[in-house]
Amino acid sequence: MTTVLIEDYALLRVAIQHVLERVRNADDILAISPAHLLNMSSSINRPVELLVVGCSGLAEQDVGLLSQSMAFFMPRLVLVLYSVLDQGVMAACARAGVAGYLPKASNPDALAAAVSLVLAGGECYPQPVARPPGAAHAPTQELRELTQ
Repeated sequence: MTTVLIEDYALLRVAIQHVLERVRNADDILAISPAHLLNMSSSINRPVELLVVGCSGLAEQDVGLLSQSMAFFMPRLVLVLYSVLDQGVMAACARAGVAGYLPKASNPDALAAAVSLVLAGGECYPQPVARPPGAAHAPTQELRELTQ
């Protein structure tokens, strides 16, 4: 089964590919840029087990790339790497069935662990930001003050 990596920056693409090679067979990894995706033939010879997509930080462009690459490769599993945490992109990933949403700045061991987790059927997303104590009651208190 093939692993496809889509990342715009060549040096980062090579670095991520090296991490993927720790978990996957190097011969089964196809690393391309988003521009190369437009010029690919209608299909590749082997089924894609894992699609790893590097986001640019531009939400509309990232969601478009994710949709296009998922439709083209029809992978079994998807892992998205972000440079900027975007709640909208993360929600689009969750709706599309993406198994993981991880920072590009993750250390190699964390990235390898995330790939292994996703391949084992798990999911990895950032933890929700904790609200400060009392923050949940603040709107209710403001409403009471406004209605008095």
